[in-house]
Amino acid sequence: AGVLVYDVTDKTSPALMRSYDTPGSPHSIAKAGDRLFVADYAAGLQVLGLPDITFPEVYITVPVALPSYETSDSTVTLGGGASDNSGELDRILWSNNRGGGDVATGTTDWLATDIPLHPGSNVLTVTAIDMAGNLATDQIAVSSIVPDTTPPVVSIAAPSPYDEFSVADTNVN
Repeated sequence: AGVLVYDVTDKTSPALMRSYDTPGSPHSIAKAGDRLFVADYAAGLQVLGLPDITFPEVYITVPVALPSYETSDSTVTLGGGASDNSGELDRILWSNNRGGGDVATGTTDWLATDIPLHPGSNVLTVTAIDMAGNLATDQIAVSSIVPDTTPPVVSIAAPSPYDEFSVADTNVN
């Protein structure tokens, strides 16, 4: 005998989240917070813990709360917020699809500074992880536009150095 716990968020496709073996035959269940109280006939009252199945939330607000951003800098700072139904977040991670990643400072208010950018598009992903291991992500595409610092080259193709020509006015302003 035992108790089966289903996630019925999608009522058309319930998902088994956890099963508990109980010593007796459960006949009544009550839920309070993250606990199940099971009346288990001869075995008495069983108290079972429910797993945290709620995903945290994470969002990027720095440098902008938009899906994309352009900069001529070689690094960028990301910042934002995160929350979880339990009130406890384990950590916030960042990664760049072009390479690199680390742990941000803070959790509910977090900051990741001096993230290296590669020229072109960099998709930066921020991941919030709660104490139960549930994940949530947010992304921003940062385009690093490398400024053109090469001075122009000017060349005169005509007249050639061997052609003769005359100029009526010799004053150059």
